[in-house]
Amino acid sequence: MHRPRVYVTRQIFPDALDLIEKSAALEVWPDDEPPTPEQLQEALADVDGALINVMDRIDAPLLDAAPKLKVISQVAVGLDNIDIPEATKREILVGYTPGVLAKATADLAFGLLLAAARRVVESDKWVREGNWKISHHPMFWLGSEVNGSTLGIIGLGGIGLETAKRGLGFDMKIIYHSSTWSGSAYSNPYSASSSVNPGDSPLHRREAAQDDENHCDLGEHVPRPGGGHRRPI
Repeated sequence: MHRPRVYVTRQIFPDALDLIEKSAALEVWPDDEPPTPEQLQEALADVDGALINVMDRIDAPLLDAAPKLKVISQVAVGLDNIDIPEATKREILVGYTPGVLAKATADLAFGLLLAAARRVVESDKWVREGNWKISHHPMFWLGSEVNGSTLGIIGLGGIGLETAKRGLGFDMKIIYHSSTWSGSAYSNPYSASSSVNPGDSPLHRREAAQDDENHCDLGEHVPRPGGGHRRPI
């Protein structure tokens, strides 16, 4: 019985490698640095499947050199590095991991927001340099209030929505500009676990900020690829 061969272009979690190895002969690129295009082409020349990374370019010349390749799976959200029409022409299945990093990226975004507002990095450096001479001063390192402030989000996709959810935990007013969002995308994450209603939530189109005299329509500042600006939502 033929045992398919799979090549993995980066070290990944052992559990994932064990799962692949149950049904395929497995080989893993050993280095932290990615393989060069020539090394990648050589590695995939005689395999049935490849588990790749966003830094691995999969184009027509590489696919020509990998006649047995049937499946390409990418550990990433996008597919910009893979020539999808060429893979389709050869009937090679292409998989990826949409949404897998939305929550983690929103965590980092909100962490950076908190760090900037509360001057965490600056004050940490100040303390490590030995400048903390008194136990307390009411005017030192005040930063900016996050709770109850306004959070503007450009693009309410998976990451934008997760960031908005974190903002709601800080009682923030959420305003956003997005060309793809719909009401159903907002209602699903909340309806099962809280009483937030999309109709009267701070996160619905622009209504939450329309009464704010200082409101700035984020849509006015988003350039369109063809020039000009997107229409406000």
